[in-house]
Amino acid sequence: MGTRIHVFAVAVEVYQNPTFSSVSFADNDCSKFVDAWLALGADPITCVKLLGSKATKTTIETSLKHFIKSIDIGDTLVVFVAGQMLSFNQLNHLILHDTQPSDIRETSISLSTVLKEIGVRKNGRTVIFIDPSRCDLPNEENLESEVSSFSGEELSLFCQQTENQAAFISCRDNESSWSNRTLRHGIWSCSLINALSGNAQEAVGKDKLLTDESLGEYLAEEVPRLLRLTRTGTETQTPIWFGNPMKPVLLADLTSITSKKRANVLGLGSALKDTSLRGEKLGLVRSLSGFQKGHHVPQGHFSSAEAFVKRAGYEEVKTQAEAIYENIRTHLGYRRKNLNFACDQDAATIKTPDFDVNLSISQNPDDTTGYIITTEIGVIRRQEVFLEDAFSEAFSNYCDTVVIEFSGKINIEEKIDAIENIPELEAHLKYEADLSSLTLDIPKPSLRIHMADNCITLSMPGSGNLKALLTNIQSALSTIKDTGIQLLSPV
Repeated sequence: MGTRIHVFAVAVEVYQNPTFSSVSFADNDCSKFVDAWLALGADPITCVKLLGSKATKTTIETSLKHFIKSIDIGDTLVVFVAGQMLSFNQLNHLILHDTQPSDIRETSISLSTVLKEIGVRKNGRTVIFIDPSRCDLPNEENLESEVSSFSGEELSLFCQQTENQAAFISCRDNESSWSNRTLRHGIWSCSLINALSGNAQEAVGKDKLLTDESLGEYLAEEVPRLLRLTRTGTETQTPIWFGNPMKPVLLADLTSITSKKRANVLGLGSALKDTSLRGEKLGLVRSLSGFQKGHHVPQGHFSSAEAFVKRAGYEEVKTQAEAIYENIRTHLGYRRKNLNFACDQDAATIKTPDFDVNLSISQNPDDTTGYIITTEIGVIRRQEVFLEDAFSEAFSNYCDTVVIEFSGKINIEEKIDAIENIPELEAHLKYEADLSSLTLDIPKPSLRIHMADNCITLSMPGSGNLKALLTNIQSALSTIKDTGIQLLSPV
């Protein structure tokens, strides 16, 4: 993409004058966008990010002039702008933190000013991303005739000047750019960041190259899809891309990012392919939807009591399975045709291209008046999905334990002897007198390892953060491996 990547990013979420309402998650969109480019090799020294009170007219204009001077021939320039915008006689203006409603034109910044500064560069790639929100105009009749919503015409003309320029807008003229509270992002920005971060396979080809054309096509399909999943009304949002289809602009080679993700996941060990993620939800049998007047709470653990709990808990399993299904669609972005959902009696199954999810209900053997709904993620077909933020967001409320099962019995006695030879580990070791199990509570990074029979479980008590758990597992197992102990093996 050139010698260096330079990023100039501006987001205005909150305005000094209350006339202008806030723009949901603009700051987060901007920050994550810059992070994605840093991961792609952008130089932190040459990245400018102006948020909140820093996004003023004077600061932006001064910073942009100095920023452009730092860019060498052949370098790549990336520009991101998010906030309220409008057009005065077809000339777009960005509403800034200190813009005044009584003098919008003079206290805002015109897009033409920004493009003029950028246009000084005659070489290298330039890629512009604009996320315009509707402007809260003051109720003044003299403005109504000359003001309209943000227009893409200026960017279209700008990109026609040279084959090395491309631009993206989050929505068409007179449409709105929608956000989602669960995602904590604008829908367009979330899709964009996923593509730049290597989390959207549909945005690249087999060569792992992200171009303006492949990104434009991905956003055109993904944003409307995600909008329909996250909103129930008749809203529309159609992303726009300006570029030359005959000569695509290379935005990023994602090979290194996907390779790093695979390496990180494989750090869990070869046993990962036979591993599952699990979580349990506990409750009282009498609270189940199928528990009716005249039913009796089981007072023992036997086959008929187990069968009763399974029948009584059908609705709870179905409701939880449906919630997980929606989480998978919302956060991981699978299309309907790629998902399979089935719920029958006491169990539910969700099959995705990358893994399967199974839910079941049973009587709690430790408290026969209670039940357990177990969620298990297994049959893992793409290991990298574990480390994606979207995966953690989808399952952190349902899974909190990694489970590794072996076909043979674990030699607990030998594991204890090996751990007791390592002073820094021995202090955190507990085990049963009959040597049936052991527990190793590692303080830094926080991780509980429990071994019994043919099973190893790894958890982080009280976390509720699946990604943190997986990250800590990698770190802890790497440290343990350095001591010579092969923990992820039965012997």
